[in-house]
Amino acid sequence: MKKIICLIICILLLIVCVACTAQVENEDKSTTSGTEQNSSTIIPDKHIFTGEVLSVEKGMILVSPDEQNSAISPEVFVNVSQFSELKFEKGDRVKVVFNGQVAQSFPPQILGVINIEIIE
Repeated sequence: MKKIICLIICILLLIVCVACTAQVENEDKSTTSGTEQNSSTIIPDKHIFTGEVLSVEKGMILVSPDEQNSAISPEVFVNVSQFSELKFEKGDRVKVVFNGQVAQSFPPQILGVINIEIIE
């Protein structure tokens, strides 16, 4: 009798766990599809800093952020591969807009660049 009760309890727990998992997956899918439909109205987090280009490498520039942005790091690599129309030179002043994606390296690498422009 105890074995039967334990078996019934285990089966009920299994059913509850499976039902909860299916409900969570359905909620995730509906949230994702809603996000995809309205992706043009979602504005990602934006982080902006200005600085001076220290060196130019293929698809990357090394930037020294201005003093008010020194909390970022004394130097950062910025991925500029998607901005191939811009020609960066050592000494250029740049304004970088990014979404907060930073690789943990030294110096840090800004990966999620939204926009970059040469100023002055």
